[in-house]
Amino acid sequence: MKLSKFFWIGVVFLITLVLFAVFGPSFRHPYGDILGNPHQPMSWEFWCGTDEQGRDVFSRLAAGARYSLCIGLFVQSIALSIGVLMGVLAVYAHRFVGQVIMRLTDAMFAFPDLIFAFLIIGIWDGPTSSDGWFSMNDGVLPVIVALSISAWPGTTRLVRSLLVSLKDQEFIVATRALGAPTVYVILRHALPQMVPLLLTDSMIDLARTIMAESTLNFLGIGIKPPEPSWGIMINNARQDMNSHPIQLFWPCMILSATIFSLNFVGDGLRSLLDPRNRVTYDKK
Repeated sequence: MKLSKFFWIGVVFLITLVLFAVFGPSFRHPYGDILGNPHQPMSWEFWCGTDEQGRDVFSRLAAGARYSLCIGLFVQSIALSIGVLMGVLAVYAHRFVGQVIMRLTDAMFAFPDLIFAFLIIGIWDGPTSSDGWFSMNDGVLPVIVALSISAWPGTTRLVRSLLVSLKDQEFIVATRALGAPTVYVILRHALPQMVPLLLTDSMIDLARTIMAESTLNFLGIGIKPPEPSWGIMINNARQDMNSHPIQLFWPCMILSATIFSLNFVGDGLRSLLDPRNRVTYDKK
């Protein structure tokens, strides 16, 4: 099957972004040091110029990529774990337990994600620190908790719908007829069938998580300054966008490119891994 060129563009960009996040914050200059005059233009010394305090924009973009990717991966790992567990219980546990789980899931959908995250972060009271290359005490932990709580219901609903369609399939029924326990059926036969769809759904959800994380930081209730974040950089650059529009361009550009790339890769993986799509392409 021939994949879209946008899929490969997304893959190349995401690989470059990971390398950028790992090596970029200290490649040219430390991202937290004031190194020049405010709002210096692009030059050989400062590839993307300096911000309103004279810090290297290139290094801060890389550090913001590190925060966004780490938060996104943490959130998706937690949401996927909780969502799969709740989805399995909703199908294979007692009917009352399944109904409670689905009503809780419906109730979670009634709250807007960002407003729910505002509530959790607003009541969170913890120490702040910027020790190490990725500290959990600089506002990251409440963001992860808030976004994880609002992310698992979608995965739960997806897992439940997939299990409902799989539990009556011939191979599942035959395995149960041979006396296999429920846990074995789930782990050995049901979950492997769901991995492709869960993987593609997680890629698209990762894009939503990064956007939500940037939105929280843009509103000033996420990562604590002076730690960098794309949302914080956009908010700071917005105040001087009339006189220095290039400072607003860089964080907006990398955030948009990341969201597009994740969606391109997610769509490509869905076309590649979905058995129904494979059958369609094979016929062609």
